[in-house]
Amino acid sequence: MCLLTALSRVGSVAPCARQCKSTTCYWVPGRNERSHVFNFDGGTAEQYDALVREMGIAGQPASAIAGLFFLAAGQAEGGFRVFDVWESQEALDRFSRDRLMPAAEKIGGIPQPQVEVVPVHAMMR
Repeated sequence: MCLLTALSRVGSVAPCARQCKSTTCYWVPGRNERSHVFNFDGGTAEQYDALVREMGIAGQPASAIAGLFFLAAGQAEGGFRVFDVWESQEALDRFSRDRLMPAAEKIGGIPQPQVEVVPVHAMMR
């Protein structure tokens, strides 16, 4: 039985509609979370750090950014990779339009990423 089903028995949350067998399922019916993997070929940690500083979010928790649940970033073979989970595509689009793109344009020289979008099936927070 998944955690949501177990918690629903004590009235904490709605039961898991998927009736999964995982004990780590935090999926909530009706949610639209999206995860993204951004691969910046030739990108560097220095570029990422400059971008984060320009956006004014250095040292902030994910909860300080509207709609962001989680973000991890690190150097990968041949470039830099960012993995994030947003409450919706609209939340990411709003962040990109209002903060990310203006900062990237101001800094310049940041490679265009290859992006993989993955709907979230389950999430541990």
